[in-house]
Amino acid sequence: MAHVRMLGIAAAVFASLLTCDPASDAVAPPLDRTLVVAVLRAPGAWFTGAARASSGFQDDLVAQYGSARGLAIRVVDVDSADELAAKVKTGEAHIGIGDARMTRNLFAGFDVALAIAPPFDLAWVVSPNLRTLGDDVDRYLVAARADGVLARLAERYFGPRPRLDPIDAAAFRERTATVLPRYQRWFEEAEAAAGVDWRVLAAIAYQESQWDPAATSPTGVRGFMQLTEDTAQRLGIDRLDPYAAIQGAARYLASIKAKLPARIAEPDRTLLALAAYNIGAGHLEDARIVAQRNKLDPDRWDDVRQALPLLALPEHYENARNGYARGGMPVAFVDRVRAYHDLLVHHGPQPEPPILVAETR
Repeated sequence: MAHVRMLGIAAAVFASLLTCDPASDAVAPPLDRTLVVAVLRAPGAWFTGAARASSGFQDDLVAQYGSARGLAIRVVDVDSADELAAKVKTGEAHIGIGDARMTRNLFAGFDVALAIAPPFDLAWVVSPNLRTLGDDVDRYLVAARADGVLARLAERYFGPRPRLDPIDAAAFRERTATVLPRYQRWFEEAEAAAGVDWRVLAAIAYQESQWDPAATSPTGVRGFMQLTEDTAQRLGIDRLDPYAAIQGAARYLASIKAKLPARIAEPDRTLLALAAYNIGAGHLEDARIVAQRNKLDPDRWDDVRQALPLLALPEHYENARNGYARGGMPVAFVDRVRAYHDLLVHHGPQPEPPILVAETR
């Protein structure tokens, strides 16, 4: 073991930079354009979706580091802590990322960095052959902590999440086992075609119809995805055909996301799009304007969700371009879709394993 450097980084997160033993004759890949990152998956999501769209605290952090240094990111999957260590030691990867509890079993003297708060324990591993890179990563993490970057990422990914009551959660799990398998392939096909995570689509469908193709609401929306007749006509689909409804809803949500300002990052982009899916893009834009007037960030869901209910108050909707809206409805809709999505990620069929693992200290 050469030596260990550790750095506590943010609320709800631990991060450590580990320098592992050098391998003789190891040659690192050139760092002039691409940062090669070996990733050890654990129970949670590093990548989600058929297109391997990035999602997660570590992914965002690596992407921001790469962007700050003008580097593209290339991810190499590994199946064990031993393989991760080997990739870094032999120079096949510049950085290895995985669960610190796994890596500490391989490297003597490695331990958790400053524990800011539970429950996550993460490690970045860099070979001593890349001392300059290791020093630069150290400097970047220190600056990111001082600038609030890490705290914002931690709040985004590990902040309070919507919860279902036990009865709703139990019913959802039961239908996930008995009903969802009939439709999962259709959701996955819609993801491949439209680029929307199939679990988001499945969560929307459950919230709207509990996966019942014959569902009808008192307001006239019908079918598996509870689309209005006007929306179905614009999409050119039969809303009572569950396959067509899933495909149409995926295209519709994707189109909403595409129209949002490019600067809005995930997961806020999807959460804002879900609100627009429920209440309409015009009312969402009104809420974003209200948020900005109240010195909130119109690009962050947590801020816009505070502004949406204000559209039911005369002092706000009278000045809104699209007028009155029951702004509490999209807030409840997004919260429940998010909660169902979380259950699918962690307890659904064939979940993709996350790199972030909860640990009670």
